[in-house]
Amino acid sequence: MSRFSLLFIIMLLFITGCQSKSISTNSVIVPNAQTEIFHSKSNGDYKVTIYTPNKPTPKGGWPIIYLLDGDSYFLTTYEIIKSQACERCFLQEGIIVAIDYLNQTRRDFDFLPKPDNFVFETLPNNQINLSGKYGGADAFYDFLTQELKLEMEKRYEINLEQQAIFGHSYGGLFNLYIFLTKPVIFNTYVISSPSMWFS
Repeated sequence: MSRFSLLFIIMLLFITGCQSKSISTNSVIVPNAQTEIFHSKSNGDYKVTIYTPNKPTPKGGWPIIYLLDGDSYFLTTYEIIKSQACERCFLQEGIIVAIDYLNQTRRDFDFLPKPDNFVFETLPNNQINLSGKYGGADAFYDFLTQELKLEMEKRYEINLEQQAIFGHSYGGLFNLYIFLTKPVIFNTYVISSPSMWFS
């Protein structure tokens, strides 16, 4: 997936980035997609939906995109790829890995880092915005890079030069955090409306 095609996906995901509720991927049948429970050694269970194109692996391997809050963005990403990809186009098909939760979400904890000094957000009405649990971003990064990503690279022939990660809101803050503080392991970090107010 070229930079232009990823930019195209980014622009469309920005447009859809303010979805108010999660779309259940269970209610829509997507060919070549499977949902599974992925057990993390340290973080517990995740619901992971994986789409793989039904065609021969391209030379160099498949482009791949990891979606945080995957239930909300899987169908949008799939539809963009299916409707816009073609052999002569910038946008080519690739693998989609949508990460979400089984029942109760842990996104606050997983996506928010642990600041040295926590600073409360004061809202315009002078009320204090208290976050739920936070501080698990480093552990989630370890799960993402040392467990899930490695498993995808075992299962599929991945183009290591065409790997992207998408996150919106808390997920956008997570992507910004890992981009600034961790080794660069993705070629593209899509940061949509990050929760910069946090601490």
